[in-house]
Amino acid sequence: QNWTFASKIGDWCPILGKAGPQGGPAQPMFLGVDVTHNAKSKKDKTPAEIEEKKKRPDKPSIAAVVASIDVDCMRFATRIRKQEAGVEPVAEMKSAVWELLNLWQRENKGMLPDVIIVYRDGISEGQFRPIRDHELAGIKGACAEFKKNGAVYIPKVTYVTAQKRHQTRLFPAEDAACDISVNPNRPSYNVRPGLVVDSDICHPREFDFYLNSHAGLQGTNRPAKYSVLTDEIGFTADSLQTLTHHLCHTFCRCTRSVSYAPPAYYAHHAAFRGRSWLQKFDTSDATSQS
Repeated sequence: QNWTFASKIGDWCPILGKAGPQGGPAQPMFLGVDVTHNAKSKKDKTPAEIEEKKKRPDKPSIAAVVASIDVDCMRFATRIRKQEAGVEPVAEMKSAVWELLNLWQRENKGMLPDVIIVYRDGISEGQFRPIRDHELAGIKGACAEFKKNGAVYIPKVTYVTAQKRHQTRLFPAEDAACDISVNPNRPSYNVRPGLVVDSDICHPREFDFYLNSHAGLQGTNRPAKYSVLTDEIGFTADSLQTLTHHLCHTFCRCTRSVSYAPPAYYAHHAAFRGRSWLQKFDTSDATSQS
């Protein structure tokens, strides 16, 4: 029953199913996007050192785009790009998505996904609009180079951000509502996995929600906050929340549900691995993860 191992050798692992939960799209492609940046050098403390630093290029940022490439949404491929230091939007979004769509087409007998659902990791609320506009333009530009049924391929796209760096915590109002899935004899005093909050502490007009999708092994859980910036598919709140929660049970590196959507999680790992590869060639400065 070790699907972590099984998934890596191409065997069995849990799947969403072709129809998806609660009437979801029949053949979606899930995209995960993340960018990791290098920290400023700790050595550049004096004005002279800072000026010298300006004369040489900074280490580049690493962008990762991952995509599901099968109708069960379990096999993922990744494309990693190097870009200008400190730039958060994925500069080569169009080429990365084009390569992933081309791979989908080859793996699925010439078919293309019906819709595209993007989970974007690592951006703050002040960056929502410019990054969404830039990356959606890249996705749509890549799609426009394909044809489906003799016409230009124009799938509907839903763009969702996943945030973990916030100070919101959820607690059960009664002891009977505590999560006991980790140890039935010792309540964790966390809320139960699958809890959704989409009112009161959320934006009064925007489409956002908090989802506690995992059972905390130690300490207080931090729920993921999801903000839907574009929804051409037309999800209801319940359908997108359920889909996201079900996705959290399909992470192939863990036998439990994870704390946020696997497409964003895979992109995070891919960007981190890309940065590690870069460090092999230049290890002079300290780096940090974003």
